[in-house]
Amino acid sequence: MGNPSVKNGLMGAGVAIIIYLILWLIDPTSYLKFGSWIGLVIALFFMYRAAKEARDLNGGFIEFAELFKVTFIMIVIMTAITSFLLISCLILLIPI
Repeated sequence: MGNPSVKNGLMGAGVAIIIYLILWLIDPTSYLKFGSWIGLVIALFFMYRAAKEARDLNGGFIEFAELFKVTFIMIVIMTAITSFLLISCLILLIPI
């Protein structure tokens, strides 16, 4: 995978889902207490990684518009996958 947006978006989603499920197994209310802050830290970390990889691929310099595009695409991919899978898991784990 050569695209830093896609690569870091998929890795960030995977890490976030694993951490969220571990937190849910420890205490189902942990997401309401501090889980959303953990998700923010994960997203910021993978945004930094995507931006750094894109800058390195461009020879050490990147324009703001390109940097914004890379991080925005990464966040959209991570949020879409994480939201879909977590909602699906919660529907399966907590039947109404």
